[in-house]
Amino acid sequence: LAKGGTPLHSSPSRRCQMNPSIGLLTERLRLREYESPAEAAEAWARLNWSPMGGLAAPSTEAPEVAIAFWDRLTGARSKAPRTRFELAVILPATGALIGGVRIDVIDAARSQGDIGYALYPGFWSQGYGTEAASELIRFGFEDLGLDRIWATCDVTNAASIRVLEKSGMCCHRTLPRGGPSRKGQQASYLFGLAVEDFRRRSLSHPCGVAASP
Repeated sequence: LAKGGTPLHSSPSRRCQMNPSIGLLTERLRLREYESPAEAAEAWARLNWSPMGGLAAPSTEAPEVAIAFWDRLTGARSKAPRTRFELAVILPATGALIGGVRIDVIDAARSQGDIGYALYPGFWSQGYGTEAASELIRFGFEDLGLDRIWATCDVTNAASIRVLEKSGMCCHRTLPRGGPSRKGQQASYLFGLAVEDFRRRSLSHPCGVAASP
């Protein structure tokens, strides 16, 4: 049972075939589906949804891109089995939208996924990023049945590095600047966590960042 949500199949072969609406609760946050095109447009306007995920800056994308974002959300929900979850980050006490997160099943055969997250700048440095990322990881392992979860962040994004470390992820290597998926962006760290380590990790002793080769 997803916290505050609906039961999901934990077997990778039957993952999310019913495509339930997802609602996840943490101590201070609610991670839920975007409820309207207007809400999705607000998130898109205030967040830079690059493939790298991470804590981001406001976007200057055209309104048409926000519409495409909503279409992507609804398309992902209707897919069977569902492999992409993009969720709004909400403060339950006020109902305020403060950011967005995502988790993707990137290799169903090997039960691997990756996560991304972004918060409005006014909510940085309050532990919300770690709280949201940690819940995504839990959801990925316990509800989606993943065996390994990956994440990337720019090498200069100290805040995002701390989020991943505090969430129990370890840096595996440095991805060079440029390349097919980087589109001229700066180098990034590749973080990962295996389900075995998730089960025994201590969040009070996060892994350090590996040095660049």
